[in-house]
Amino acid sequence: MENNSEKETKNKVEKAKISPMDADIMNLNNDDSFAPIGEEEERVPLTEEEKEEVRKKLLILLVVIFLSLVLLVVILIFDPFSKDEPKKENKKEENVEETPQVNQKKLIEYEDGEIDLTNDEISILMEEIVFKDQDHYENNALTLFVNDINVTNLSDNYKLFLLGKTSDFNSAILQNAKDTDFCNNEFKISKDQVDKLLMDRFNTNVTKYENFLYHYYDYDGYNSTLRFTYFNDEYTGKCYHPNNIVKSAIQQEVIKATKEGDKLYLDCKVIFINENGVYKDPNFKEVISTGQTSSPKTYIGKGNIYRYTYDISQNNYSLISISLQK
Repeated sequence: MENNSEKETKNKVEKAKISPMDADIMNLNNDDSFAPIGEEEERVPLTEEEKEEVRKKLLILLVVIFLSLVLLVVILIFDPFSKDEPKKENKKEENVEETPQVNQKKLIEYEDGEIDLTNDEISILMEEIVFKDQDHYENNALTLFVNDINVTNLSDNYKLFLLGKTSDFNSAILQNAKDTDFCNNEFKISKDQVDKLLMDRFNTNVTKYENFLYHYYDYDGYNSTLRFTYFNDEYTGKCYHPNNIVKSAIQQEVIKATKEGDKLYLDCKVIFINENGVYKDPNFKEVISTGQTSSPKTYIGKGNIYRYTYDISQNNYSLISISLQK
């Protein structure tokens, strides 16, 4: 049997055989820190009340986002925080004159007396009576001024020529203009239409339906000439190249419009031109200037005054006569 001293010695030796590292390992094996991790507990599904609460919060969030976007768009478009620009109507610029307002009421509504030439209806009548360069092609413009004339006594050809210068005839013709190329259109107007226009605008008619020329003007000025020929109770107009050799011409300027009862008077300064110079009369006897000039209208102030008389009793502006005043 081993004695006590031997046992103690043996225990010491066994303890000595266990290293510090072995001791640490033994301690770790006894530590619960490295025990296997158990699976997480399964989540409990939301109740219907909880789901409804989540939906409400999401809806509120979407509404807030939408309203924010709308507000942003409004700010970008209207810029309510910018400084307001002063309104144009409140600006008063120096040295800027206001455009005068012209009374554009019907001529028949005017009191007797002088009428402003800027009146719309006066402007239309002025366009109808003033001769343009093309109006002299194949037409003797002097016919209207050699003697005082009554329109009913003019030749049928001249009546139809004057009709072609009216805004009424122009409107009737352009109703047929479908193609953008003016000359590709076929323009037609019935005998009855022509008769009505002649009666409305000149209080007259024709006994023979002569051929006549019509000059079309657009916004850029002269465009084309149509030659109207009569057949089977109808006029047909087709583009035509007239003889443009002119031996004499007239130039006019309307200087005054006056209403007296059912009569309207347009007074014009008129000069007559040929290769020898500028004259006051259509017989080329009263000389204003001799020799050819590139700007005969500079002499318009020295011309005689001719009066165009209209009957406006039926609210139609029927040209009655043309007469020399002085």
